[in-house]
Amino acid sequence: MKIAIDCRALEKKNWAGKEKYLISIIRSLASIDGENNYFLYSRREVSSFAELPSNFSVRTVDFPSPLWHIIALFDMILKRVDIVFCPCAYLLAAINFIIPSVIVIHDLTVFVPGISQTQKKTTKLKEKLFLRFAIARARAIVADSFSTKKDLEKIFGVPDKKITVIHLAAGREFKPIGDKNLIEKKLLEYGVESPYILFVGTLEPRKNILGLLDSFKELASRYGIKLVLAGKLGWYYEEIFKKIKGLGLKDEIIITNYIPDKDLPFLYGSAECFIYPSFYEGFGLPVLEAMACGCPVITSGISSLPEVAGESALLVNPRNKEEIVTALESILASEELKKSLINKGLEQAQNFSWEKSAEELLRVFKEIRK
Repeated sequence: MKIAIDCRALEKKNWAGKEKYLISIIRSLASIDGENNYFLYSRREVSSFAELPSNFSVRTVDFPSPLWHIIALFDMILKRVDIVFCPCAYLLAAINFIIPSVIVIHDLTVFVPGISQTQKKTTKLKEKLFLRFAIARARAIVADSFSTKKDLEKIFGVPDKKITVIHLAAGREFKPIGDKNLIEKKLLEYGVESPYILFVGTLEPRKNILGLLDSFKELASRYGIKLVLAGKLGWYYEEIFKKIKGLGLKDEIIITNYIPDKDLPFLYGSAECFIYPSFYEGFGLPVLEAMACGCPVITSGISSLPEVAGESALLVNPRNKEEIVTALESILASEELKKSLINKGLEQAQNFSWEKSAEELLRVFKEIRK
């Protein structure tokens, strides 16, 4: 088979969940599939492609969107591509009515009542314009979780047989680190002081950081602990800084901005616990990363997060401050509970792997070609 992949997302710096998915699935396909040919389409060179095998070739189309999509699609037709894989965006799939396409739905944030207003207007406009067409024209749809699959069926009426659930996984770099000197050096590099509670993710309203700050206020002075917010600044992040000032938490909050994956295990492994009280997630990759690094986890008991965490984390109602405070206190006050969650989390993380995800995706490709 000849498989084209829309890789424009990898041109940006400071990758988040979608970009991590894309590069991880490409690398895993490269490790298990030497038979099919892959064409990686982007607008600019991507350094991560240099290490791929010979059955992966890069097609650079240096035009602005939406012209890029038209020219890229025309090139795919000339190359006699069998499948177009769209893992991060929908415009290419929306205009493609010639080559069978597979799209990935990571979440349906802009369509979920009560959550959509937390998104940028431009994001909502793009997805509402193109996603319906992409879903209608796609030969198969991959969903990150059964929760996202249910949303697809409910919101768009997509038939069950058209959707395949393929979970994400933590990268191999996410594992416990035993070198204490190296850990201390890395924490110092990011200005992180122990003991601390950790949040990792884009600083945006959907992640419920304002609610987390309210809950942390109840514990900060009592336990003499810091809260580390590690992630790039998203939309409406200004409210977070206003909240920190209003609660008088300036000295207790450490904002590191974006941290690359190679350094995140140092922060995960040294935290008292990891907390992820998001209002909605298509998967919730940081939860799995924290578990793989041996960090006890608290997360929301809604959307896909219980599916990812299993019985290996404390689940809370993200809109209930008392539940979040109680969960944090239970870990801070009990070394036994902390160790139990660490062990359970390490086991849970082993249930997910990128190799398994790539194998399942390859089966979807093969099914289309039958």
